[in-house]
Amino acid sequence: MTVSYNASTQQISCNGDTQSLPPINGLVQLEIVADLDTIEIFGNNGQLYMPLPAGNAAGNSLLSLTCTGGTAAFNSLTVLKLKSIWPMP
Repeated sequence: MTVSYNASTQQISCNGDTQSLPPINGLVQLEIVADLDTIEIFGNNGQLYMPLPAGNAAGNSLLSLTCTGGTAAFNSLTVLKLKSIWPMP
């Protein structure tokens, strides 16, 4: 699954859905929560909420973040893997 931000159009896209997300003071803040069935994208402290089906085909859990239409730099990136609350057989 790919989350893509286009700096020139100031839009974020994922799974065929595209939403406007203009920077605030030159920065775009993203929080992405991915589960087996869904992905939720939060932008700029609530300016954007984008819930989508994850489309987790054949157990593919890869997530990528890209930027087009300009340059981007990460100020910080944190990736956490959560354990399931459901007991596994």
